[in-house]
Amino acid sequence: MVFEVNKRKISVINNLSFFLPEKGMYFIEGKSGSGKSTLLNLIEGLYKPTKGYIKINNKRIDALNEEEKTNFYKNDVGILFQSFNLFNDLTLKENLQITSLIKEDINESIVKRYLSKFRLSEKLNQKVYTLSGGEKQRLGLIRSLINKPKIILADEPTGALDEDSSIVLMDELKKISENSLVLVVTHNHDLVTKYGDGSILFLDKGYELNNVLKENPNENLNIIKNKKKTKEKIKFYLPLLLRNLLKNIKRNVFMALSIVFSIVITIFSFAFYININNFSSSLIYSFPSYNVYEVYRSFSSSINDSSLSIERKEKIDNIDIISFLKENNFENYIIKDNFDYFFKNNVVTIDGESYENIAFIPSFELNENEVIVNEAFVSTYIKEFQEGMSLNFKSENEYSSYSKILKDEINEALKFDINFIIKKVSEEFNFLSTPKVYYSYRFFESYLSLSLAANFSSLENTNKTYLDLLKTAENNDPITSYSSYVFIGKDDFNRFNDFIQIDENIDDYRFYNDASTIVSSFNDIINTLFIALIVFIIIISLTSIFIIFSLTFYSYLSSKKERAILFLLGSNKKSIDLIYVLEPLIIYLISFIGGLILFNVIKNPILNKINSVLTINLAINPSLLFIFIIFIIYFLIILLSSLIPFLISKNIDIAKELKEE
Repeated sequence: MVFEVNKRKISVINNLSFFLPEKGMYFIEGKSGSGKSTLLNLIEGLYKPTKGYIKINNKRIDALNEEEKTNFYKNDVGILFQSFNLFNDLTLKENLQITSLIKEDINESIVKRYLSKFRLSEKLNQKVYTLSGGEKQRLGLIRSLINKPKIILADEPTGALDEDSSIVLMDELKKISENSLVLVVTHNHDLVTKYGDGSILFLDKGYELNNVLKENPNENLNIIKNKKKTKEKIKFYLPLLLRNLLKNIKRNVFMALSIVFSIVITIFSFAFYININNFSSSLIYSFPSYNVYEVYRSFSSSINDSSLSIERKEKIDNIDIISFLKENNFENYIIKDNFDYFFKNNVVTIDGESYENIAFIPSFELNENEVIVNEAFVSTYIKEFQEGMSLNFKSENEYSSYSKILKDEINEALKFDINFIIKKVSEEFNFLSTPKVYYSYRFFESYLSLSLAANFSSLENTNKTYLDLLKTAENNDPITSYSSYVFIGKDDFNRFNDFIQIDENIDDYRFYNDASTIVSSFNDIINTLFIALIVFIIIISLTSIFIIFSLTFYSYLSSKKERAILFLLGSNKKSIDLIYVLEPLIIYLISFIGGLILFNVIKNPILNKINSVLTINLAINPSLLFIFIIFIIYFLIILLSSLIPFLISKNIDIAKELKEE
């Protein structure tokens, strides 16, 4: 056998050949460092000889594949360690239970007999670390005999024991050797003399075989028994999983908190975004003027030596507007004149208090002299709102226009004194809200048609009304407000709103709707916020991945010895690794449920705060499909984070991990 240490090749155990029978107690004897444990590791199949071979039952142990090697440890071999290699934080009963679940073919009578004989029955529920060295080694012996194997391999089994405990152990091994092969590594020649049926003595140069044959006299001799290959049952994992979860409680709590935080943020963010998007599609309908669009032709001109530009508005002929709408397949609409000019320089009086330049917006929902005010108007101007309150509107504007009849300018004073009745408060979306009064377009149009323009009528000898002045004005006349109103019918509204959202400035036709602008601004903010949340979610997810990876990798490294013990007990490596992959997955399942509970606890308080700020009534009730998708995404993230340490790490060196100290 050749080892490479610090790039130097060291040769041990050269030209050694021997045969051991199926019964008896045989020793591998020699000084420390002579190669005794190395020979035992070769027999156990932990090392492969660089030359030669090792046969048990005419089958080469060094040529076994992983599954065959697992079954070899599981069915045919019992191993007794000098340093015990028990699960110290588990009870005596749990140690035997884990071994029993691995071995499956259990000889319960032997276990009960030895527990009673070694006075361990009353200590079954005691933690292993509370046992004495002798008790631990006797427990190790019971564990090695749990399925009555034909070969017992013991490496310095008395090395950590006092004299009395050593005698008890060796006496018992001697009795076992009457029906099984017991192979013991020792440097104590007295044990060889007292108990040995034969020995292999490691000398400074060469070996000495004492009552040990060099060759097998009967090649057909069966030493090990043939057993069916069995698959490990899920119940094997439970004690170790529970033990790992409790053993690493602080680490697991930290991992769980990071997962819970990620889950809650993710569910709330995506659920809020989906619901607010669905909700925002109906927000525009909360405005009394939702279907009123101001349309005009826009001209932009840049200022010399400046990045600024000036927009100039001009009214579009109604015929051109109709033609434009028809070209784009819109049919349900009404084109009206813009009355904004008549609402300039207004003074509004409510409860004896006067306010100037209030914003008036037309609506087709109202009749007669009714108006609707929004929340911002009430909070700013009305001390105590009551339906049916009177709102007095006064305005006086100077208007000058060229008379084709007189071929001269005529000045006209446009005077208003109207009492409006406040019908109700608009429950509109209160975002970027300013005080507004929604008036009836039909009422005001009728009022203008009855209001006589005194100077024009007198000088031109006609009955010209305020409405006539507006309708006969040029497109660039201030009285037109340089624009018209388009009232879109409900049948065409959604399609029209989507149409102008794509490009508000189409062929120099600019459409402006106050409600649409507010909702679009809100959506832009929500989308920007959501992008920021996505970045935040990615960051916390990557952080969670790093935490889980780090903790799993630490668990992987710190559990090498435990996994080596489980492997030599007969558990296959995939099953062992699965235990340590399942641990973070179980934590994830618990954390996901905890995250859902926490989400439902904090959802309403946070949502109520958001709703009060935005004056909306948004509800967040994520669907089961949505929850399932989030669950799967995070499950895959956790699974990947858990598997990476095993994928990037090399297989553990079992012999190195269990090297006796």
